[in-house]
Formats: sequence, structure tokens, C-alpha cells
Amino acid sequence: MKLPPYIQRSPKTGALSFRLSVPPDCRGAYGPREIRKSLKTKDSKRAAILAVKLCEEAQERFAAIRAGKPVGQQEPTDLEAYHQAISWLKKMGLSTNPLPHPESSPQALQEWNIRDVMADEILDKYRDHSDPEEETFPNISKLESYKVAALQGSLKRPHPRISDALTLYLAERNPQGKRTPEKAHKFKLEAERNIAHLISAIDDKRLTDINRVDARVYRDHLLDIPTLSPTSVNKALEVVRKVINHSIVENDLNIQNPFRKLAVEEEVAGRDKRLPFTVEQFKAYLSAMREHSNADAYGVSVLMAYYGCRTEEVTGIELADIDLTGKTPFFHIRGNSTRPSLKTNTSQRKLPLLGKALEVVRESYKAAQDKGSKTLFPRYSEGKGATTVSAVQCKVVRRYVSQDKKLVPYSARHLMMDALKNSGANETIRNEILGHSSGKVSEVYGAGYALEKLSEALKKVNATLDHDQQEDM
Repeated sequence: MKLPPYIQRSPKTGALSFRLSVPPDCRGAYGPREIRKSLKTKDSKRAAILAVKLCEEAQERFAAIRAGKPVGQQEPTDLEAYHQAISWLKKMGLSTNPLPHPESSPQALQEWNIRDVMADEILDKYRDHSDPEEETFPNISKLESYKVAALQGSLKRPHPRISDALTLYLAERNPQGKRTPEKAHKFKLEAERNIAHLISAIDDKRLTDINRVDARVYRDHLLDIPTLSPTSVNKALEVVRKVINHSIVENDLNIQNPFRKLAVEEEVAGRDKRLPFTVEQFKAYLSAMREHSNADAYGVSVLMAYYGCRTEEVTGIELADIDLTGKTPFFHIRGNSTRPSLKTNTSQRKLPLLGKALEVVRESYKAAQDKGSKTLFPRYSEGKGATTVSAVQCKVVRRYVSQDKKLVPYSARHLMMDALKNSGANETIRNEILGHSSGKVSEVYGAGYALEKLSEALKKVNATLDHDQQEDM
């Protein structure tokens, strides 16, 4: 049987899925550029029947968008309708507590009468009068039916669905002010994108109904997307795991997270891993950044390369985070007014400045002061600065270092990991420099001694990285 263009078979599993491009005039309101949904079958005839219904639903949504009805104006989930009904009840001045029996007191009877009148007013708008023997309300909305149940004292709290878990996660894990606007927007889009894939694969199920089979269906759904690498699939699984786990905890659900310990096999993901620079490539990279980019981009690259820092850890450094006056000059990676938060709480750390990094920071510090800037690298400290400097670095790597796509600016970070290990630095020191630890090296070596120990470890690494570096300058 020849399959229609909106049904595709996975070359890996043979499973069939529905795929339909969103029309260009609907993408702004709809979101994803393509609708993807697992049909959960390998049978062509069954897939065709299921796909026709999905295609009709999609066309209805496109028609609604074209008619000026935003996709966001959809019926609320059960849990959303429940909360909206409870809020409405409070606004009406009625109690949300369990109702007493109407004959228990005159006040109780009066409240029951008021509630009955209000419920009838709602139901009268939807009552079907064609059948006098049976009361039906065919067009009543979910919210209105929940209001009636609340008035009658029969409203029960429903179990949260996947979409409810996303709403809760974004509200509590991405509050206003925790991240810069750009980071907050990126965080929101990433969570929404991955949950959209999940709902596409297994529907908007109640969390209590999701099982391990559903989780594997989602994983396979991601693997069937050509643009997603195994590493990207693992990242998506991690996002979904966090969203679901947060809702399980906050809603006191007595269930296991079905996405726990679910990942693409390491040998598969390993083919996609970034490679570390060789020392020669490391030198070529920094030399090219110095010659073919600007001073701020070069400065950012030096700190990233010599300390294994993440891009935003460096672009967000403020002058107040730098101490050039003490016995051991250092810079402090921490949340500040430019970069309210770090990738993880354990990323906060103080790192000693020495060698080439100290030279670059001194020059950049003076240049920033002359410009009246509060940040060390003002060209990349605001907005999408980290993304912009990453693009500059990537172009330099491709043009002057290597065409191998597994070599990227972060390859310097991976080289730093290897260099620290090969220099004999213990795990605590390595983690502190790279921002993987709890930031408590002082617990091992004593307060005030950590910077000196870090400096000793970095000097050994720099001796390797800077060997014959002067010949390249």
C-alpha cells in the first residue's frame, strides 16, 4: 500500500508516524513548523485511518488561526478548569469548603438554594430542549461544567496532565527576575519545544497514566527526527524528566518518573561527542582569534580556553568581579546584575589569574574603565552577546583550525579537562576550576588557601599549553 505524503515509516523501527508541515501563514500563531505524531502502529491501513483524523484536526486548527482565533484560546485542561472554577467560586463570595447538609441549618439551606439558582442559570444556556424526557447539555464547555460541579459541591481535583506539568514547571522554575530576559525566553522555548514533542508522541496524558512504554515511544519519536543528534535527544529527555519530576513532587503523586534513567545508549551518543583540541590546535585557535577578531572576542576566548569556562560565565563578568590588587589576582564567577544566575548553583567559583589570562584581563579591565563600562567585555555582555561571540569563535575554528565538525570552541574546555587530569590535579581541584563542584575546596585545604592551590594546578597546565607559544606570537 502506497502511503500518503503525511505518513512516514521509520527506517530504524518500521513504526509509522504522522508528519504535516504547518502552512507559512499559520506558523506565527501555531509555533512548530511541522506537526509530528507517532501513530503507534506498523500497519499501513490502520495508520491511514488514524492519519486522516489527525489531518482533519490540523486543518480545523489552521482554519481557526486564519479566522483570527489564536491557538492559545483552547479549552483549558481538567486541572486548569478546576482552578478556574475554584477562583470563580471565591469571586462569587461562596465557600470552597465541603458543603453542610441543607437541612443542618437555615444558613446552609439558604446557600444551597443560591447555588441551585446559579447552577440552573449556567445550565439553561446549554440545555437541549428537543428531548423533554432527558436533560442534556451537549455544548456546555469544560469550564462551565466545572463551575456547576463546584456549585453543587461535587467538584473533585483532577490529576495533572503533561501540559499542566509544563505550566507548573515554567511558573516555579522560570520566575521573573531569576534569569536575564534572553535566558528566560530560551529556557521557556526549550521546555515548550520538548513537551510539544512529548504530547505529539503520546498525547496529553495524565501523569498517572504515563508508563515506561510511553517514555520509550517518546525517545524513539525523537530519534526519528533527522535534525536531532543522539546528544540532543538525551538533552531533550533530561528536560522532560525535570518537568515531569517537578510535577510529581509538587502534586504529591505516588508514582515513579517513567523517564527516569532513560537515555540513548552511550555508544550511540558517543559518535556525536565533541573532541578536545590538541595543544597545536589550541595555539592555532587563540592565535587566529587574536589576529582575526576583536579585542573583546579574543579576551573571552582566552578565559574560556585557559579555565574551561562556559561562554556566558565569561561574557557576564563585571569589573566588580575582578581583584587585581591582592597577592593572588583572581576573578569571581557568580551571579551579578549583568548575569543574574549561572547554569548551575555549583558553577560559582573564584579562579586565580596568571600568565596570558592575567595580561588579557588587565588590558580589558583598563579598556572597560576608559569606556565607562561596568563589564569586562562590554561588546558581548548584553542581550545575545554570548551567542554572537560564539558565532565569531566558530567561524575562526572552521576557517583557521579544522573543518572537523566535532571540533568547536568548547573543544578548548575539553582539552582543559584532559590537561588538568594529566597534570596530576585531583578531582576536587579539577571540579573547582571547571565549575563542577560545590565550591568548597577550602573545606579540604583550609580557608584562604584555595586560590594558591588552584594557582599551582593551573601553572602546571599552562606550562603545557604555553610551551613554545611565544614562537607563535
